[in-house]
Amino acid sequence: MKPLSLFGRDAGSKKASDPPIKQYAPGTQLAYDPSLPGRLLQQHRDILAALQGVLDAVDSKKYRLAHELLLEFRQHYQGHLYEKKQRFIPYLNHCLAGEGKHSEVTLRISAVSRHLEHRIMHVVKHYEQNGMDEAGRADCMRELQHMQKELMRHMREKEEFIYPMYQPPGAYQAQ
Repeated sequence: MKPLSLFGRDAGSKKASDPPIKQYAPGTQLAYDPSLPGRLLQQHRDILAALQGVLDAVDSKKYRLAHELLLEFRQHYQGHLYEKKQRFIPYLNHCLAGEGKHSEVTLRISAVSRHLEHRIMHVVKHYEQNGMDEAGRADCMRELQHMQKELMRHMREKEEFIYPMYQPPGAYQAQ
């Protein structure tokens, strides 16, 4: 007797639709997520677009809009930091434990990240609390442009050196 086809599926096709087996960093519950690097890259684009929006609004003297866009920038930035710190970095640290050269690179870039994060949040909080206006427009533009330049440089380094290190757990054991 032939298997019944339910809802357009055949009983024999079940294996093809099974989700892929989860892979975890050694000795952890930190799952490998192949879409994570792509999401982090998209977050970079969103962060930079939001910051450019703030710069454009300040340049156009639209200070209320600039303040709203600054809040949007902070939201994108903090969301990115959360995902990076909760999912990406712990996974990478566990997989690269014992890899001296790779660990040094991740530690150095992490230290730069922390320093940059503090500076960015300091600037954001300053303008959130004090607002943006004509009197401080030039200083605001200068600080935001400097922040943009630093962010772009740092993101490029992460994209070039750190994100490619994120691989399935078996890839680290094979090296």
